[in-house]
Amino acid sequence: LSFQDHVSWERWVFSVLSRIEYVQFKHLENSNETERKDSVFVPGLGVLYKLNNEISVRVSVNQAVTVAGLDDQGSEAKEESTNYELGFKYISSHRSEQADLVVFYNDYANLTGTCTTSAGCGSTQVDQQFNGGAALVKGVEARLAKGFLWNKLWVPVQANVTWLDATFQNSFVANTPEWGPQNAQVEVGDPLPYVPQIQYSLIIGSEWRKFRQDLAFIYQSKMYDQSAQAGRLEVEPYGIVDWSGHYELSSRGKIFAKVDNLLGRDYMAAIRPFGYRPGKPQSFMVGISYAF
Repeated sequence: LSFQDHVSWERWVFSVLSRIEYVQFKHLENSNETERKDSVFVPGLGVLYKLNNEISVRVSVNQAVTVAGLDDQGSEAKEESTNYELGFKYISSHRSEQADLVVFYNDYANLTGTCTTSAGCGSTQVDQQFNGGAALVKGVEARLAKGFLWNKLWVPVQANVTWLDATFQNSFVANTPEWGPQNAQVEVGDPLPYVPQIQYSLIIGSEWRKFRQDLAFIYQSKMYDQSAQAGRLEVEPYGIVDWSGHYELSSRGKIFAKVDNLLGRDYMAAIRPFGYRPGKPQSFMVGISYAF
């Protein structure tokens, strides 16, 4: 059951939302049958204030909870966090310029992980849930967009940057390869795996008559394959270029094309499971879409 409402009053907009989940579990293994129940309540509140017709400020606080329901006893702890956001938005009156700045702070009371084959877990651990305890994910996300008109050529440009800091806030012994080798020690301040500190993107587009294309430059900084320092490996930073475009045949149909990793760069995407994993190679796609 979920509820969401927005209330506007003069320059203020108040957003209230909540979600209630009630789940019944029934486990049947051989001739043994067990049942249990679990429920969560997730509230959230946001407040937006319009400084003028172009600039607004937003603050929000949201709870996040997952139902713990993997084993028949429900012994796992729920994943719970409180998420805070402060945002600024600018949209010019003619809508050719936009800017966004969001500061976020996600405070996990308990971060959980589920063992999977893709994480490198053995068959005896697959589908088991593990608790990592307190963790903190904080960061800043910024976006700038502007459009330029030269004769009949429209050139939209968009730049995005995200800075992240994701770390554990307590010490514990790793019990899943996602956080470290079996019995490895995870310390306060150790990083969450596969979370880059910096991500950039620059998208330069062009529109002329019925043709539209976008050239995207994407960069991602280094990240780590696990949290524990013992045996921790670094996934090297990389940058790639993607291209996409389409041509409108009619109001309903268009031809589209896409090239991922335009320059054919070799890069490392992951180390788990079982060794180094390459990123997506150069690939091409062409198609036709039609809306009936």
